[in-house]
Amino acid sequence: MRIKNIHLKYQRRMTAARWGIFLVIIFVFYIFSGVGSFVKPLLLIPAALCISVNEDELISACTGVLCGLLTDISVGRLLGYNAVFLVAACVFSSLLFVNLLRRNIINVFIVTSVIVFLHGGLDYFLYYVVWSSDENTSLIYYDIILP
Repeated sequence: MRIKNIHLKYQRRMTAARWGIFLVIIFVFYIFSGVGSFVKPLLLIPAALCISVNEDELISACTGVLCGLLTDISVGRLLGYNAVFLVAACVFSSLLFVNLLRRNIINVFIVTSVIVFLHGGLDYFLYYVVWSSDENTSLIYYDIILP
């Protein structure tokens, strides 16, 4: 009985330490995305996806909400836009790696790049194509969103 309690305490400490490290990484990436000029890196999207690859669906959804809201705040978009997208993307990637794919760096890179590309395309479509009738909106996609 005593060995089981020691193991439980150790497991709880390791879980708390892991989540502490996750939160520190998320807030460091939030600080990096808020500092600088007009072009800001979206480091929170790959961070949320990499965390969700190793966790279950509920934790992936919570990570997506946190990273999405922080991305909305740092980029200055409508509050909840990136949160909804990242919840769907994190749960999708978590289910994909639990049921279909193996966890290796190539699969994580491919899934992350596809989701980041979808995010850029959706962002371009909803913010520039729908609300703008200018013919030069493709320059925004090629010069700002795509790199």
